[in-house]
Amino acid sequence: MVLVPTAALVVLMLAALAVDAAVLRAQQGRIRSIAESAADDAAGMIDARRVQLDGGIVVDEAEAERTARAHLLHDGVPGVLRSVDVRTTPDRVEVMVRVEVRRLLMGAVPGVGRSTVVPVRALARVDPPSGSRP
Repeated sequence: MVLVPTAALVVLMLAALAVDAAVLRAQQGRIRSIAESAADDAAGMIDARRVQLDGGIVVDEAEAERTARAHLLHDGVPGVLRSVDVRTTPDRVEVMVRVEVRRLLMGAVPGVGRSTVVPVRALARVDPPSGSRP
């Protein structure tokens, strides 16, 4: 008889864990989608001066970072944006974000934090038109 309430509690905890995992996975997917979109937009920030100078198609570092950050803030990631790191090379943009998201049910369990930080990395590559110089 004593095991029935304990078993019920265990089943409820497992259900809460499953729900939280599903919600976290959905939020991570949304964050990834926003980060990929931000990286794509940032990769479109071509250095116009370099194009005029020698026809080279390279990413403008400052504009790429500004664009990625603006995109992330505008689209509103689900949670609190803790950090944004934008790295560029002449032909690619990497956007790394860390977002703190609240746990739905497991946050009420003692010893389990009310939130967790979700890291996401997105990469976009610049493909110059054929016939142009890199």
